[in-house]
Amino acid sequence: MAETIRGWLHGKDVLITGGTGYLGKGPIEKLLRTTDVRRIYLIIRSKRDLSPETRWQQFVCSVTGSLQEPEPGWIDNLNGPAGIICGIMAGVLRVSRCLEDSFLDFVPIDITLNAMIVSAWVTKHKHPDKLPVYNCAYGDTCQITFHDLKKLGEVLVKKCPVNNDLWYPFFYLANNTYYFYFLFYTLQVLPAWFVDSLLIILRKEPRLTKLNIRIYKAMNALKYFSCQQIEFDNSNYKSIFNLTPSEEREIFYLKFKEVTKSELCVISMKGLAKFILHEKDEDLDKFKAKYWRRSNTTNICNKKYNVPFEKQKLDAVSRDTGV
Repeated sequence: MAETIRGWLHGKDVLITGGTGYLGKGPIEKLLRTTDVRRIYLIIRSKRDLSPETRWQQFVCSVTGSLQEPEPGWIDNLNGPAGIICGIMAGVLRVSRCLEDSFLDFVPIDITLNAMIVSAWVTKHKHPDKLPVYNCAYGDTCQITFHDLKKLGEVLVKKCPVNNDLWYPFFYLANNTYYFYFLFYTLQVLPAWFVDSLLIILRKEPRLTKLNIRIYKAMNALKYFSCQQIEFDNSNYKSIFNLTPSEEREIFYLKFKEVTKSELCVISMKGLAKFILHEKDEDLDKFKAKYWRRSNTTNICNKKYNVPFEKQKLDAVSRDTGV
């Protein structure tokens, strides 16, 4: 396989389906930035009363999370762990249905896109007898459990708070069905009814009840994956790591850089704050002050009503993770 990946793509016409979606935008940006493809064809359909022409206009104004490309933390949706992290940061998610010690197969989009391009190049040149399946999975090398996500989030939200006007951020994990329903009703549904009732009285549009219905449906859809440990065989995928031409391994990288769990979460949180919540860096000090005011109020309430506060555990996590 003497031909390089960029040499193979030079002057080619490329057809991409789903190009207006989150995963589809990535290869378009990557191919335009790093290769000399001749043309890229997109198949765009009508969606939600939007014509293909309108969707194309919306797409070409888009900025094209990620680990480092095209920009650290870039993201434009709340699928997977991003939805959990963003919900906690914004104060709208306080309980999740999951197996606490099961790990998330956390794969940044830029690595996923590189895997798509490299695996296509390898398949073209190796001419396998059977169509190979490459599971782009890193569960054996980069394991972040729901417990890790919770504890890291509780520490990192102090460093990267957002403009949360709703609730002091906290989070519970529940795998038992009855315990989950109890927590969800008391921590999600009742507060949503209360806030929406106030909004109705003020003649404003209620929002939280509808949002919690969406959260509940999403948890039900994902419980098969979140309530048990699922592992993917990535042996085929790992076998192509060393097949990438040496001069292109920095361009089409497949291995995680030297990054810790906490650093990966920081990148994700900053990306969500910037690209989803549209927060500005210059407002960070203001958000930190608001967070600490709520934190102090919560601590006073905890002491008054003898609610155990996990500060010592958080300090221990902070020392272990270096954040």
